[in-house]
Amino acid sequence: VIGIIAIEILGGVYCPLSPDDPQKRLQQLVFDVSGRLVLMHSMTPGKIDDVHISYIDELIVTNTQVDDVDVECLSSTRLTSNDLAYILFTSGSTGTPKAVRCLSQEGLFSILKNDIDFCV
Repeated sequence: VIGIIAIEILGGVYCPLSPDDPQKRLQQLVFDVSGRLVLMHSMTPGKIDDVHISYIDELIVTNTQVDDVDVECLSSTRLTSNDLAYILFTSGSTGTPKAVRCLSQEGLFSILKNDIDFCV
């Protein structure tokens, strides 16, 4: 969840991929969405080439590791209600998975706000 929220705050588009998929399929999916960064756990074997990979478990810090962070400066990205939030791929019944563009940033933030407000 931390990774998803960080991607959204930075103006990126979240696209979940399964580490169980074959390397060729993962490469194609990243290419199809013009992926420039893959965020994964360090225990996931590297199956994706030609893209920057960051390991989420190495990036996460706790409050005790951060001093005097100005949260207003963390992102200068200005999102609009029409900005894409995430992409999912269909199962690929034709043999080729198809990308489905989902939810605007505004829709995603509304869902997150409701979860917080109503403890869902």
